[in-house]
Amino acid sequence: LQSGTTYYYRIRASSAVDEVFSSPMFFNTQLTEPQLSTNSITSISVNSSLSGGNVIHDGGSPVTERGVVWHTLPNPTIDDHVGKTISGSGNGDFSSDLVSLSPQTTYYVRAYAINSIGISYGNELSFTTLGHAPIVSSQQAIILSANSLDLRGLVNPGHLSTIVYFDYGLTSAYGTTVVATQSPITGSTNTVVSVEISGLEVL
Repeated sequence: LQSGTTYYYRIRASSAVDEVFSSPMFFNTQLTEPQLSTNSITSISVNSSLSGGNVIHDGGSPVTERGVVWHTLPNPTIDDHVGKTISGSGNGDFSSDLVSLSPQTTYYVRAYAINSIGISYGNELSFTTLGHAPIVSSQQAIILSANSLDLRGLVNPGHLSTIVYFDYGLTSAYGTTVVATQSPITGSTNTVVSVEISGLEVL
C-alpha cells in the first residue's frame, strides 16, 4: 500500500442464490517521508558534474524541497555536506548541477526530499572529478661551465601523474628532448623541475 493514501473496500459474498455487497468503507494509510532515487552522475569535469533525483512518491504529504547533497565522505546529509542544491519541490524527476568541486577528488552523492513528516535520501552514488592539464613555465637556465648548464622550470601537474620533458636545440625547432630529473611528478602545486645538460658544443 502507498503511504498517505485513502483506500476503499467492501465485502462481496456470492452464492447460488445471489451476490450481495456490504456498505462501502475506507481507511487511510499513515503519512511517511518521501520515496526517491538518485540519478546517475554524468558530465564529469575538473570541477563540476550533473546528477539529480526522482521523487517516486511524496509519502502522502507534498514535497516542499528537493535537491542533491555531496561530500568527500560517505552518507552526506543536509546537515553534513560540502555541497548542496535545491531543485524545486514536488514529485518527479529533477536535475542538479554539482559545482565548485576540487580536481581529482572522489565525491559521494545522494538526492534528498523533504515533506511535513521529515526528510529522506536516495541511494548513494560516487564519482571522481578529472584532473586538469599541466601548467608550465620556463625559468632562466643556470650556466654551469662552458659546455654545460642546468635547464629549470615550474610545473603544476594538475593532480595527475605527469612526465616532464625539456626540449632544446640550436633553433626554435629544438631537436633534442630530455626528461626532467624529478619526472614524473604529482600533486597540485608548482614543482621545480630541472635537468643538467652537458657536452654542449662551444661556438
